[in-house]
Amino acid sequence: TINNHRVVIARTSTQSYSWNALIVSDMNIIQLTDKAHNNNSNNNNDRSDSSSDSSSALSLTSNHTDTMGECHVNDLSFSILWSPLPIITWFIPIIGHMGIADSHGMANDFQGSYYVGTQGRNRMAFGPVTRYLKLDISDLPGGAERWDEAIVEANQVYGQRVHNILCDNCHSHVANALNRMPLEVSGITKWDMVKLCFLVFVKGRFVSTGAIMSQFGPFLFLAMLWLVITRIL
Repeated sequence: TINNHRVVIARTSTQSYSWNALIVSDMNIIQLTDKAHNNNSNNNNDRSDSSSDSSSALSLTSNHTDTMGECHVNDLSFSILWSPLPIITWFIPIIGHMGIADSHGMANDFQGSYYVGTQGRNRMAFGPVTRYLKLDISDLPGGAERWDEAIVEANQVYGQRVHNILCDNCHSHVANALNRMPLEVSGITKWDMVKLCFLVFVKGRFVSTGAIMSQFGPFLFLAMLWLVITRIL
């Protein structure tokens, strides 16, 4: 070993290498080895950076997708909610199941005797919300806090009541909450099931095209079927 460099002496039948040549050659090998090692390290770093960039890009894409997904979800806060009622809505599309969303968009609906459901966002007793009517609470004393309090109070009342589909139902629960605020919408200050039924039917917005079909599709099918049968007979 010379100056910490490995020296290899090689001989052939016709030629021998000088010490200096070997040292220079060995140093070149070391430099080449170091350069190759550095290149490998740089390549590994580049791969790591590339992986990090890819992960960041995927993360950004995922976040963007999530954000876009959230943008396509209807904001149901401060809204009256509606969904089809199996069989009944098929024959009378104006009649369905009703609930009310709090300031966070969480659904509250009177589902049966002694039970008010809080299923979460965009879902009630008979499936996903298909229509909603967002109310303006800018003139409501107490604002969002009073809105939520009135819903909780109505939930407590209807959690102790027997469900009556004709006289004391899901529409009555929503009317009870609105009357407790109180809130005026479209000139209505005293709420009841009939006013809510027609108001949502006329002014409620559909959450999607499929929601329109879920309300009117069965009725149209049955109407066409009835026409066909009457013509045949």
